[in-house]
Amino acid sequence: GEKGCSNRLAEAFLSQLGGGVKPTIRDVGAKPLAHLSSEAMGAWSVPEGERTAEQKRLAAVSDEIIKEVQDADVLALSVSMYNFGVPSTLKAWIDRLLRAGVTFGYTATGP
Repeated sequence: GEKGCSNRLAEAFLSQLGGGVKPTIRDVGAKPLAHLSSEAMGAWSVPEGERTAEQKRLAAVSDEIIKEVQDADVLALSVSMYNFGVPSTLKAWIDRLLRAGVTFGYTATGP
């Protein structure tokens, strides 16, 4: 919640950045992403110019997250811990960030 340790740590970190830094904040707790679906993953495999309106909408979520990370000089994650694990909303963010052929590739020895 707003008074949780992870939020306080994030605020302390942000306060140390200085005035020249413009942070991009994505709060997946306050604005959770839907869990990844086969439709969203399928949209990624369709060439951009051939996507339906729905495929474009689904792919845009991932595209925006990837751009945010690629444009960042520093990536800081402030994460609550639920039952000794990360929240599923963070997993939903990671699922959209990790896209084969875009943010990583497969080789003969693995990803």
